[in-house]
Amino acid sequence: MIKVLLVDDHELVTEGIKGLLNISDGIEVVGVAKNGEQAIQKVKTLLPDVILMDVFMPGIGGIEACRRILSLYPTMKIIGLSGSSEGAAPKQFLQMGGANFLFKHESTEKMLDIIKSVANEESYIFSGINPSNNKESPFALLSTREAETISLILQGKSLLYIAQILNLSDSSIGTYRRRGYIKLSIKSNVELARLAALHNYK
Repeated sequence: MIKVLLVDDHELVTEGIKGLLNISDGIEVVGVAKNGEQAIQKVKTLLPDVILMDVFMPGIGGIEACRRILSLYPTMKIIGLSGSSEGAAPKQFLQMGGANFLFKHESTEKMLDIIKSVANEESYIFSGINPSNNKESPFALLSTREAETISLILQGKSLLYIAQILNLSDSSIGTYRRRGYIKLSIKSNVELARLAALHNYK
């Protein structure tokens, strides 16, 4: 039996996926988390075989949560989950050590195939990631830390809060914001919000 931990801040999404997985042969949802912080704690107690992790969540996002979990459990298999195929999130998640990536619009059959292949350490083509999307989006230029900082700024979080969440100094977060703004050719949060809306980046 493949034990799965679901991590998503939308209850309708988690309940829907949970229902689909629990009626599938050989898969059991052993827990649900609403954010990265909860996910890290539940991994310690549940020790799932596979984590299905939304990359865009309040607080610690999926990319940072993936990094922290893998630092504790290097062999943990984590599948990224997103409602959008735009932006650099899929590439950044995989670079962080994620096992695969799944988009929410894809079929139940593909989701099951990816979960089973990841759990059994079988190769499976990365799901639906279109390299052209990453090239077209200026957000693809961001490093992982820059992207995490920018995403939290878009959530309205202060630099102090971001520093606490990511366990970094205020000056480091300021540096990541400055570098990100330079790469995006913007100078303010208002310009950032406009650019993010244009490229469907969260």
